[in-house]
Amino acid sequence: MPEGDIDPKPTGHMVYSGAISVEAATFEALLTDICRGYKTHGFKEIILLGDSGGNWAGMETVARSLNARWKSEGVRAHYLAEYYSQEPGSYEYLKKLGIVQIDKTPPPARRPTGPPTLEMAFMTTSTTRLKSASRIRT
Repeated sequence: MPEGDIDPKPTGHMVYSGAISVEAATFEALLTDICRGYKTHGFKEIILLGDSGGNWAGMETVARSLNARWKSEGVRAHYLAEYYSQEPGSYEYLKKLGIVQIDKTPPPARRPTGPPTLEMAFMTTSTTRLKSASRIRT
């Protein structure tokens, strides 16, 4: 997932400790190989969905490239740009039908040891704040 420049100076998400990124060409090569593997196992319709704007262009490029390559083989790769945008009238339409999203997910349980969490350790450049005599001996 292209999340920013790695060097010479980090940009995007790469300015945060623990973030990972790959160059667009690497991401596209990885997606291509994954899709080729799905095709080998018999998939005929392969849908590429991602959760980051940095992934969209690569997914679209890969889908177009594979579709050109597989044109006569009955296999298609799909990048669904519409998945990432909401049709302006859809929420109001569904609301009129009585269909609304209500998040009933309970809040995450606190870890028995309480904060700090492992995620915090990955997002900091200094562990001084994370160290506690009861958790970590230095």
